[in-house]
Amino acid sequence: MKKLMLFILIAVSCNSCNLAKRSILGIDTSPEWLMGEELVKEFDKKKIPIENRFVLDTVSYRKSLIKYYSQELKTMDLSDANDSVYKSKLKKIVKDDSQPVQVRYFDSNYNQIFKVVNCYVDDPITMNWNVNNCFDAFPPKINIEDLNNDHKKLDFFLDHIYTIDGKKSTLETLPKADYYVIVFWNSFFKRPSRKLIKTLKEYENKHKGKSTYVMYVNNQNEQIWSKIDSTQKREILSQY
Repeated sequence: MKKLMLFILIAVSCNSCNLAKRSILGIDTSPEWLMGEELVKEFDKKKIPIENRFVLDTVSYRKSLIKYYSQELKTMDLSDANDSVYKSKLKKIVKDDSQPVQVRYFDSNYNQIFKVVNCYVDDPITMNWNVNNCFDAFPPKINIEDLNNDHKKLDFFLDHIYTIDGKKSTLETLPKADYYVIVFWNSFFKRPSRKLIKTLKEYENKHKGKSTYVMYVNNQNEQIWSKIDSTQKREILSQY
């Protein structure tokens, strides 16, 4: 499909990053809407096994974040100091959840035990995802407080994840494992996505004796959908 000129998309997606890093990061400022064979080709380029290929729903994930944030706010008494602190933490969580490239680990009870997102990777040249040596241990762990305040369970994300051929992902359809991993990646945050996938493959190979199931979730369309106008949306929908 033809490219969509979405310079505003990059600004929004990087709102917690240094925008001067865009060219160094290899960001595509006119990303393509991916579907069908185009999407398969992107997975093929990354040499991701067929059984580990997934796609994030274009609309529902962002709606769920808004709903989650709104519901949490309704329970708060902002005159209470503790609630005020929690609101600040919640904003950071939602901002992290919206980032284009991220990885999360869950235990066998589907509890989130680790996450790191693109804006915590400081060096745009090396793009070292081993932030604070988080991948030196198994399972990974990180001592950044903001990254340890999020306690969403795996099914929160599975509600918006499909196989590449359109089948819904659920806890029941997942293979049994001691750990589950969700990797959000795309084709416009090129270097962060490529580096994270490489890091994860090396890490999993190093710990291949562990029972881990990795879901490589392409979120390209989810990142694009909320930034395009109604005409572009109609054009996209007409192709399905």
